[in-house]
Amino acid sequence: MSGLTLSLLGPFTVTIDDQPFDGLRNRPALALLLYLACQPERHRRESLMALLWPDWPQASAQQNLRQNLYVLRQALPGVTSHHGGDAVPLILSDRETLQLNPDAAVTVDARRFAALLEQPQPTTSHLAEAIALYRGDFLADFYLPDSSSFEEWAAAHREAYRRLALQALERLTDDALALADYPAAERYARHQLAIDNLRESAHRQLMLALSHSGQRAAALTHYEAYTRIVKEELGVEATSDMRALAEQIALGQQAPPVRSESAIQARRPRHNLPAAATALIGRERELEALDTYVRDPAIRLVTIVGPGGMGKTRLAQAAAEAVLHDVRQPPPFPDGVFFVPLASLATAALLIPAIAGAINFRFHEGSEPKEQLLDYLRRKQMLLLLDNFEHLMDGVELVDEILKTAPGVKLLITSRQKLLRQAEQLFPIGGLSLPPDTAVQPNGAESDAVQLFLQSARRTRPAFSLTADNRPDVLAICRLVEGMPLGIILAATWLDTLSTADIVAEMEQDLDFLAVEGGDLPQRQRSMRAAFNHSWRLLGEREQAVFRQLSVFRGGFTREAAAIADASARDLQTLINKSLLIRESPSRYMMHELLRQFAAEKLAGTQREEEATRDRHSAYFCDFLNDHTQEWHSAQQFETLATVTREAHNAQAGLQWALAREQWPRLLKAIDSWMEYQQWQAYWQEGERFCRTIVDRAAQLDQANGVVPPDLLRLWVRALLWMATINGSDRRAANDNSQMALALLERPELAGQERRREEAIARSLKGFHVQMTDLNESQRQFTLSLEIFQDLGDRWGIAQSLAGLGGLDYVNGRLDAALAHAEAAYEIRRAMGDRPAQGRSLNNLGLIHKWLGHLELAERFHRQMVTLKQDIHDYSTMAESQANLVQTLSHVGKYDEAYRLAMEALEGSRARGNKTNEAIITIAAGNALLNLGQYEPVYRLLDGTLAVVRDKGQRIYEGVLQQLYGALALAGKSYVEAQTAYRSSLEIFEQIGRMTVVWPLSGLGHAAYRQGDRPEARKQIIAAMASALQSRNFFIVRALPTAALLLADAGRVQQAITAWSLAKTYPHIANSRWFADIAGRELDELAASVSSTGAATAGQTGRETDLWAMSAALLVELEKLSGRNSTPIMLQ
Repeated sequence: MSGLTLSLLGPFTVTIDDQPFDGLRNRPALALLLYLACQPERHRRESLMALLWPDWPQASAQQNLRQNLYVLRQALPGVTSHHGGDAVPLILSDRETLQLNPDAAVTVDARRFAALLEQPQPTTSHLAEAIALYRGDFLADFYLPDSSSFEEWAAAHREAYRRLALQALERLTDDALALADYPAAERYARHQLAIDNLRESAHRQLMLALSHSGQRAAALTHYEAYTRIVKEELGVEATSDMRALAEQIALGQQAPPVRSESAIQARRPRHNLPAAATALIGRERELEALDTYVRDPAIRLVTIVGPGGMGKTRLAQAAAEAVLHDVRQPPPFPDGVFFVPLASLATAALLIPAIAGAINFRFHEGSEPKEQLLDYLRRKQMLLLLDNFEHLMDGVELVDEILKTAPGVKLLITSRQKLLRQAEQLFPIGGLSLPPDTAVQPNGAESDAVQLFLQSARRTRPAFSLTADNRPDVLAICRLVEGMPLGIILAATWLDTLSTADIVAEMEQDLDFLAVEGGDLPQRQRSMRAAFNHSWRLLGEREQAVFRQLSVFRGGFTREAAAIADASARDLQTLINKSLLIRESPSRYMMHELLRQFAAEKLAGTQREEEATRDRHSAYFCDFLNDHTQEWHSAQQFETLATVTREAHNAQAGLQWALAREQWPRLLKAIDSWMEYQQWQAYWQEGERFCRTIVDRAAQLDQANGVVPPDLLRLWVRALLWMATINGSDRRAANDNSQMALALLERPELAGQERRREEAIARSLKGFHVQMTDLNESQRQFTLSLEIFQDLGDRWGIAQSLAGLGGLDYVNGRLDAALAHAEAAYEIRRAMGDRPAQGRSLNNLGLIHKWLGHLELAERFHRQMVTLKQDIHDYSTMAESQANLVQTLSHVGKYDEAYRLAMEALEGSRARGNKTNEAIITIAAGNALLNLGQYEPVYRLLDGTLAVVRDKGQRIYEGVLQQLYGALALAGKSYVEAQTAYRSSLEIFEQIGRMTVVWPLSGLGHAAYRQGDRPEARKQIIAAMASALQSRNFFIVRALPTAALLLADAGRVQQAITAWSLAKTYPHIANSRWFADIAGRELDELAASVSSTGAATAGQTGRETDLWAMSAALLVELEKLSGRNSTPIMLQ
């Protein structure tokens, strides 16, 4: 028996040797077979029993498994091996596990389909092959009625494969449109719609394919069909994007089709490769071989190994450029090609932020930076060029983790030594090609080494050329440095003072000296050292001092900073002319790392000069940081970020020098600006380590001496306050730090010193951190901080305190006060030009207006907020901002737009690898989908989300999610399940989100009503309405449908119709399929059953009545029905 084939996509079939096989009709046995075939790893028997017979006693399930395994083996006793020869058992088993035999020749279409599409770089042919396999949904006609667990497994795979198919078809359609292959584009778009007829992007692609192929009428006809579908299926109108496209097609104004070449150019991956200063000379063979390695998907790690000065960096950049600019085929790294310079990194601990910075990834609070980076890279197809790795071997484990976690990421590394990793493909390089011997060769000038010498020489002597007299000397120079590019470049600069013959003589003298003094050095290293030494001797005494002092800079320096080394513009130009310095830009310079190390050795030989230079370097960059302190919250904040980022390695070196020497006044000037930078870049751990070092040292000195210098005491306070700021998620620790800072400010060492700003910051932070545990204390601290900031005229601090008070008012339901505080904070931040802070204020304003029922304003503010965050590339809180906009769109009844935006945001969140943000967006998408009446898809969408929010400590979102599960249970008439979910939600909201209790209370009231418990239903609805009326919470409307049902049950039909009519004036209710399903249709039927005059009167009353007045009256009626003597709530 050979060639067992399982077709699971579409109609379920089993074939052997291409012949139908129907010898196995036992459904549990078939389910066992296909599960093992889809999941070929080893499975414990207990897990299989739980999958196939979840509700059976263990003994019965064990018996069932044994019997069905026997049936399976009887029907399929053996299968031909992949290697040919005798048949092998289909199933391998022992006492504890079962497994599909890896040697059995079994083909599963679903596994092949997934393998084609889940590989890092699927080609067009891969996509087409996969779509040919996709004949329909996974196990479309196979089910196991007695096993909910099996059906859940099948449903999850069904949805995953459907999503993969749609993504593949969408890309095929895009490619066909780009290639102007409109018949293929039409075919692929229609295939998408056959799978999901509500997929707006597919409708759009089909209209484009039809219109671009000259079928404008057909495109417009399809648009009309689309509008009918979304109206009938979702109860919504066509989106603005689709309407705009239809109008363009009708007017013949749509853009012409994108041709293939321009489409490929437009899809060129992102990159940050530096522009090449000079052309790459030679290395054609090396570049061709390296290109093969880079493009080979089986090779994940390529290390270009060679001594310093060999041109490893330039070769690696050329290889990356070749991949980036090749438009003949789909890009192998569609997510980007990124250069990560490592030479200036002091320790391996900086590897993670260096990579994050290069790929423009920002960290967020809540998890380790390494975990965040790996999560982000997990789904990427990217080339990372890590340059100069040799001094960071302590960080090589990160390389292993990237290779393990991110299968689509390739690492191209330059290093002077091997990484010694199992996956490493070494690419050693030597010097440039040389002529075969010292004799004059007719083609000697064509060798790579000689060409590089000529190019470099002409920068010093433009008229230089090879002659019969100098040719032997040039060849000798190239051989003396063994073709090493840096050595050739340096030697060529000597032509301004020496002839080629003199250069050869000087180099030979240096080599003889090194052979005696450095006999253990390799020949190649001696050659390079000889070149360096001679360049060094050609410098004057002043130039030598400047050169060695410039070695203290890390990552380059500006003309102004060069004053640290007393370098004039002429000094810098002299070093450039001698190829000892590189001008990166008109105002910035850098030194080759090998030359920098050589210069640093020279500086280390003059201890007093080295200490003085490094101290000047430290002082300069601490002053540099201090000069930018006030700009972090101004309109210049982004320029400041760019400026400090360029100097970050220099600033860090300067701070470390000051720390080691306990230069407290210097650090006091720098700490705020440095920590602003750490916060902007989300380098939480690096910032905390810096502050922790200060705090620990201050505590040691305090314990030893009992007295702390005032500057150190204030620095200690600042460090504590920054720790409280960047560790805001750990409220207890942050509050302790704020409290300790306040205590230190009372120390006698600070008597007479201005310390009010530190006190105000500490109180503001304390107010925030006790907000969830002690509302009165929070109010007191925010109020005190505001008073101090106002006395100081500190606009940033005033806005911070106002925002804190507004947040406190919001939590307590004082919405009018919250709005006043939030508006005041926003105006200050807008005037300052502090755009990230403006984004936070816009979010607050949107939330407050939403709860007040000002829905149009809420939508406007939240749209502005998301646009602003996109403009400033602030993705650290983007997911929460997008989720708030999605929720606001839902609350104005724009459920289709809310869902579309949520899915777009979800894709972006997944791409950034942030599980917390993904969960937040997923909840918002689920809410929109719920109100579109798509209940089963919501369950699939939310799968695994609860575990994420619990793991990440996101209590507020756990409460929202439980409320969503309660709503789903109500729609499914599972009222006990609904009560359980709503109670969990209520418990959370009562602790941390008091404004939101109206949601679970309303849900509990409806669940009780459906169970026939009218007293309990009234109790919960009364609680919901009373809470909402007390704070004028707009979401009292969520309680109105159930209130209407309760009134109708009590014979108050007119009031019930009035309440329901009032609720329906809000699109949040009127456009919701969910509200219609749980109560709306029933209430509409009630209205239709009474006299038309009575219904019309009640309906008009509801539509015209003020929400708060009507709600207060309804609450009185409900309390009367409950036998209570109510006191009407006085509205203000």
